Amino acid sequence: MPPKHNGPNRTLDILSSIGDQAFLGSEVMQNLRDHGLRVDRIAIALIRPDAAQPRRVLPETIHRAFHNQEITPVQALKQYIEKVRIISRQKGRPFESLLDLLVVGEEDEGSTQLTALEQDLRDLTNLAVTLRQDGQVNPLTIVDCSQGAVPSYIIETGERRYWANYMDMEFIPGYQGDGTIPCIILRLGESSVFRQAKENTSRAGLNAIGMARQAALLLLTIHDIYPPRGHVSHDFYREALDLDLRGKREYTADVLAAMGGISLVHFSRHKKLLQLEDEALEMADRYNIEEARLRYVVDMPLEQQAEIIRQIIDFGLSTRQVKDLCDQKFDDVPKSDKSDTSPKTRRAVKVFCSNNKPSGEEVARILLEEEGDVHLARIRMESILNTFLVAQRYLEENENITLR
Repeated sequence: MPPKHNGPNRTLDILSSIGDQAFLGSEVMQNLRDHGLRVDRIAIALIRPDAAQPRRVLPETIHRAFHNQEITPVQALKQYIEKVRIISRQKGRPFESLLDLLVVGEEDEGSTQLTALEQDLRDLTNLAVTLRQDGQVNPLTIVDCSQGAVPSYIIETGERRYWANYMDMEFIPGYQGDGTIPCIILRLGESSVFRQAKENTSRAGLNAIGMARQAALLLLTIHDIYPPRGHVSHDFYREALDLDLRGKREYTADVLAAMGGISLVHFSRHKKLLQLEDEALEMADRYNIEEARLRYVVDMPLEQQAEIIRQIIDFGLSTRQVKDLCDQKFDDVPKSDKSDTSPKTRRAVKVFCSNNKPSGEEVARILLEEEGDVHLARIRMESILNTFLVAQRYLEENENITLR
């Protein structure tokens, strides 16, 4: 929920005060309890990550399968580790166990740079080893979503610690724990996307695409738009492209502070990255490409974006080189293709060209929800049909045109 401006909630404020700390001692844990917060050890099997969390710990395809409940947490990590193992073998630095990956990383430091996937898995393994050696005295913050007799919890903050714990339990030999982890437990109405954002930006930090999703999530929240259950698609975050802070000025300071104190200009630049098409967006996220390089890519035609991202990854292009490449590619585009078409229109057309295009019934239901009246919905539908009829006539009149 958006932050309230009618007085501080001391019980929840104390959670924000610990967001920058890596580990908490027993005194702080007791302080949390003294302020009425429930702090318990919870079975990790009862906890699920937040599907809308802007940070992606797992690669996108595995993240999607996990949140669609197609695979378990252990299966998700197995797929992740195997994916990295294949990459490492191709790069000539194979590893068998995760502890071997730590050694590989040390050997390559200062010589051959690890790929983004290798580095991310190495960092997660290092966190798992640290948690085992030092103990996890910094609890996760989870929201009690239990219904009926079976308890269930969703992570507000601490997803990397969640996956590191699973890694310690299942993939690092010698685990002697009991399958539980320390958690601060919030009631259903006490969660805060602002507190989650603060932790995201104050710890390891978010990459450019993570910042784009974070900006979108904050904007959507203050406009009372919340994520669906299960996997959260790129299109959900893209709803924020039509929103801004002008009509919600009372939240501007909170939003920018939650994003790490960035300016409105940088906030807008990060949000604009949501215009990247799916493949380009996912590659930019996995390879941690900076906003300074992506800002030129996002203005290119959708069908060229993934190709440019691949060249950035393969050749390590600098910001200047990316700009020059995009300028050259734009000059090569036929004049007839350089229209003023908005990214929103392009995305709408792509939806109907995809394998997952909506059914007629779905379109009708959406029109009814938007218009609130069947007669108005029919008028809107007639307008849409006229648009497609004009498009059909255009294609018939220009059947010999080919744009490449």
